[in-house]
Amino acid sequence: AQKFRFLAAFILGGFVLSSVKIWTTRRMRYRSLNGKTRTLLVMLFSLIPTDIEDHQLMYERSVLARWTILGYELSILEARGQMDTEDGRDYLEALNVLRADEWEMMTEGDRMTTVWMWINRKAKRLQMSGYIDNHDLASISQCVTYMRDNGMNLVATLYEDNPLPYVYICAMLVNINLLIQTIADGLQWGIWWNDSNGAIYIQMRMYIA
Repeated sequence: AQKFRFLAAFILGGFVLSSVKIWTTRRMRYRSLNGKTRTLLVMLFSLIPTDIEDHQLMYERSVLARWTILGYELSILEARGQMDTEDGRDYLEALNVLRADEWEMMTEGDRMTTVWMWINRKAKRLQMSGYIDNHDLASISQCVTYMRDNGMNLVATLYEDNPLPYVYICAMLVNINLLIQTIADGLQWGIWWNDSNGAIYIQMRMYIA
């Protein structure tokens, strides 16, 4: 029993360390995605000029901002395994970042990449219209690339979880260890009860042993 407990503790220790590492990596990638989203928004609103008299330009700015949030939310939904679900669609519509015809226009299974392509194409049209220069376009495209990379890195953590057989083995070891401990304590308490003629319940060792 002692050797089994040592083995169980050794394996469970490795499981805990692995789980903490996976959790930490996922949190770091999530934080990085948040930072890249803010960076892209700052770049869009800094490089694309503001002209309240130019209604088309102001509309394009608002669409790019909405698509940025849409791409971000799609990345989160994909990491949760809900990107192509109706619940995911309802969530995006509730946030008012998805228009009715956009869902069908996205590539199923890779919707967020479709959104990044939309942003690059619209930025290219703004550059061709003279609103931004080539350097601005390159800066926006680079930010979009970073956004996609960080989104894919977050999704990749889905495939970095502990293998199910390993999880089941750890769960089985915990259950076996609990069973052994329960039987051992039960036998010990039974001996104490017999030796004390039932008075063990008023002795401290019953509760702190």
